[in-house]
Amino acid sequence: MLRTLCLIVAFLFLTACTASPLYCSNRAGHQICIIELQRSAKNYWEYRAQTTLDGIRQPPVKYDCRAKRHDILGQWVCDRFRS
Repeated sequence: MLRTLCLIVAFLFLTACTASPLYCSNRAGHQICIIELQRSAKNYWEYRAQTTLDGIRQPPVKYDCRAKRHDILGQWVCDRFRS
């Protein structure tokens, strides 16, 4: 009985801790999702983002919105969160 209860609680805890995207969008035929986003305190035009592209997790990248990156992810992050 106690073992079953512990398994149920563990299952609920694990399903509640999965990362859910902050924001998703379809752009240029690709599904883009932001998992984590941090804005630089020193340079307001810089963002550090963990993203997925078509469901494939991308490595964390620093986006410099002044530099006008030409890839899909960089354009989308800068366009979406420009202040």
